[in-house]
Amino acid sequence: MACQRSTSAVTWILAQRGRFVFNYLDDFIGISPSADAYLHFEELGTLLQSIGLEESLDKSCLPSAIMTCLGVDLNTIDLTLSVSPDRLSEI
Repeated sequence: MACQRSTSAVTWILAQRGRFVFNYLDDFIGISPSADAYLHFEELGTLLQSIGLEESLDKSCLPSAIMTCLGVDLNTIDLTLSVSPDRLSEI
């Protein structure tokens, strides 16, 4: 519960700056125009560092048009959601 509250606070701070970020427990999902994606990605990392939250660099993913979140592949090019056959069998 403390983890969700901490990441929700980070999401709120970024929302005040006009950023679109979602959080689930200790994960963040940011949505930005392509031209701003890397800048916003760095902004999140800087914010986490400035407030003393440790970023898990091995879980961190550079901005991409296709990403996996909670086992679901989100494709912003094709505007599709999909689940891999391996993930589907797990579910």
